[in-house]
Amino acid sequence: MKARIGLVLLALAVYLATGFYVVGGNEQAAVRRFGRWVQPWRTSGWHYDLPWPFTQRQSVNLGAVRVLTVGAVTPAVTDELMPAQRVAPLAFLTGDKNLLQLRATVHYRLSDEHLADFLADHTQPEEYLQRLTMAALNDAAVNCGVDYLHTVGLADLHEWLTRRLQLDVERAWLGIEIERVTLDGAEPPARVQADFLDVANARNEAAKATQDARTLAEQRLAAANAEVQQLQERARQDARAKVGLAQGRAARFTSLVEQLTAEAESTQRPYAECRLLAEQRLTLETWKVILARITRPVVVHSGQPFDLQFVPSSRQ
Repeated sequence: MKARIGLVLLALAVYLATGFYVVGGNEQAAVRRFGRWVQPWRTSGWHYDLPWPFTQRQSVNLGAVRVLTVGAVTPAVTDELMPAQRVAPLAFLTGDKNLLQLRATVHYRLSDEHLADFLADHTQPEEYLQRLTMAALNDAAVNCGVDYLHTVGLADLHEWLTRRLQLDVERAWLGIEIERVTLDGAEPPARVQADFLDVANARNEAAKATQDARTLAEQRLAAANAEVQQLQERARQDARAKVGLAQGRAARFTSLVEQLTAEAESTQRPYAECRLLAEQRLTLETWKVILARITRPVVVHSGQPFDLQFVPSSRQ
């Protein structure tokens, strides 16, 4: 009898000892006791709770970023050399009636606040997330053209897909948080890849020709601006020279008038007489310079009048 009691007590002790568990350093344990989640989540270290089936435990890594790829081509694992069925990539119909094979990568992590939704409400959250991603890709393809999806709109699509999945996941209560979504591939089907390559080459050539034309236009514009600046600077220099010459002549004339006025006041002569004497003096000085430069004889026709008056006559 005592042996049986001892065995029962030992079995009970072993059963109760199953309530001890260890949580890893980068994990947290979600404990469900009598069907209800126990808050807060258990952190790293040793813990004890009621053994199964009264409590259920599940350890998860909340800090790890998980990756889900949608549209990847994975060959079927079979023993046949040429399997009868192959895994085809996901093809989407674009808004301009073209087919594109899209491949997206979703980076997400478990939500600390809604971890219970991830563990209990959805038995296969990754499949749910995959369907949401496929729906977002289908909407993106329908609303866009092949050129936007294939080349020019990839950066905008990344942002749009990220915001779209964040809203869809929040509404579906999946218990996860979307970090980012990237569109890794947007390729045409194999039968039309050559045509798409020709179009891409033509687009590259057109872009190169446009860039070359733009570069040439910028060079010519820069040369024209430089020439305009040179002409403007030359015009400013000529203007300054002419203005300076005119100011110098005006200053000499003003000085001469002031000298004549001062001489007329000092000698008590009329101003006109002083001006005539000055004109005669300046004329003689000018002819002196001119005649000194004449090295050849000047022949005057006898039948034509010739004015030999070098000095200004008196004025009435």
